[in-house]
Amino acid sequence: MLKAYKGIVVCLLLGGCYTQFKASNQVNKALARYPQVVAKIAQDSFPCDVIRIDTLISVNDTSFLIDCPVRDTVLNSVLNSVHDTLYKKLYVKLPYKTFYITKTVESTAKLAIIKASLDSAKNAICELQKSSDDLTSKVGRKNKVIYWLIAFLIGLCVPYVIRIVRYITL
Repeated sequence: MLKAYKGIVVCLLLGGCYTQFKASNQVNKALARYPQVVAKIAQDSFPCDVIRIDTLISVNDTSFLIDCPVRDTVLNSVLNSVHDTLYKKLYVKLPYKTFYITKTVESTAKLAIIKASLDSAKNAICELQKSSDDLTSKVGRKNKVIYWLIAFLIGLCVPYVIRIVRYITL
């Protein structure tokens, strides 16, 4: 009796375990029926890291030859100091091209939620269009009935109008 009781307890405990197989089945079922809810939960639980990369690349390929003045002091034989200006040619590099690179990563779960809401809005628009067409056809049918009723009443009144006109003219 004790062995049977232990067996039942073990079966209940092991049978109630939440395994990966059960979890994947439930997620697949929810994904098939309510994809926007699964996408929202995934986005909230596992948000994408928003990476923003701003890069500045300068290419220094262009070289210019510039004459730069250099002062040099030369003593003359006459004890006067004379300042002569010498020019030297120097190569100077200037930036030729500059590139700006910006990169941003966006979540696909957010796009799935937006797509699901867009699909539901399109379905609502289609349903409203169908109901509008149905109501327009109902109004058209009622207008036809009213026109036929008016024509019938005019047809009934024509003989009486003719009699009244004859009676007045006599």
